[in-house]
Amino acid sequence: MIIIYPNMDRYSPPAAIHSLTPWLHQAWQEVPPGIKEEAKAGLKRYGGNDPLISVVMIARNEAEHIFPALLGFARMDLSHATELFVVDNGSTDATPAILKDLGVKVVQEDTPGWTPARNAGLGAARGDIVLSADSDNLYPSQWINQLSEPLRTSGKTVATCSEYCFYKIDQRYPLSLHLYQYLRYFNNLLRHPKRPHLNCLGGSMGFKRAAALEVGGYMASGRGEDGELAYRLARLGRIVYVHQKGALSYASLRSVFKDGDLTKAFWERFKKHMARLFTYLTPQKNG
Repeated sequence: MIIIYPNMDRYSPPAAIHSLTPWLHQAWQEVPPGIKEEAKAGLKRYGGNDPLISVVMIARNEAEHIFPALLGFARMDLSHATELFVVDNGSTDATPAILKDLGVKVVQEDTPGWTPARNAGLGAARGDIVLSADSDNLYPSQWINQLSEPLRTSGKTVATCSEYCFYKIDQRYPLSLHLYQYLRYFNNLLRHPKRPHLNCLGGSMGFKRAAALEVGGYMASGRGEDGELAYRLARLGRIVYVHQKGALSYASLRSVFKDGDLTKAFWERFKKHMARLFTYLTPQKNG
C-alpha cells in the first residue's frame, strides 16, 4: 500500500533541471558556443549499432524548447547502450538547424500529427525498449535508467509511465503548487490498477518495441495516441507506474494556466476527476 504525505521535496525540481531553464526561448545564435559544444559532445554518446534502449523525441516547431531538452539528455546518466533521435514533424522554424548543428539523428515525418510522428519513431527505433519523450519537456539525469528499469528486469512488464510535474523559471514553488501536484498524483494512483493507460502520456512513457509492433503501433482515438497504445499493450502484460523522483518529466505550467490561475485550475480538475471517481475503479470497456 502506498501512503501519500506532502513531502515538499518531491515536487521541487533538482538543480539539474533549473540549470536548463536559462536556455528556454533563447535564440539559437545567442546560445554560447561552449554550451553548444557541451551538448554536442554529450549527445555523441547516443550511438552504436546495437542499442538496448531507443529514446524517441518528436518535434514540430520547437526551436524555443528543444535545445534545453536535448541538453538534459546530453547530461543524462547512461547505464545501457542507448540511441536517441528526433522525429521532425515538418518543422518550419529553426528546429532543423538546431538538430543539424548538434549532430542529432533526425527521422523526417512530414504528415502532421502526433500519431504519424510517433509511428515514424517506432518504425525507426532499434532498441528492444522504446522511451517516448517530448521536445518541450525537461528530463532529470536518471530518467532513462529509472523509466526503463521495470522493462529491463521483468518479462511481465510491457510498458512504464511516470508523472508529469512542473518547473518554474523563477524557481518559486508555493504550497498551492505542491498540493495541486499531489492531487494529480493521488488521481493517478487511484486509476492505475484498473485503467493504467490513462497515466501513459507520450512525454514520459516506455514500452517494449516488439509488443508495440504486435498490437499495431500508435493509433488515433479518444484516448490519445499514447493512451490508445497503452490500452492495447495492457492486454499483453503489466504497465508499471514508476514513482521515483528521477523518473519525473518536467513541463511548463502553460497547460495548467489554460484554465486560469492555479486555484481555478485546481478546482476545475478536482471537479472533473471527482465526477469520474467511481469509473476509475472498473476496467474501461472496449471502444
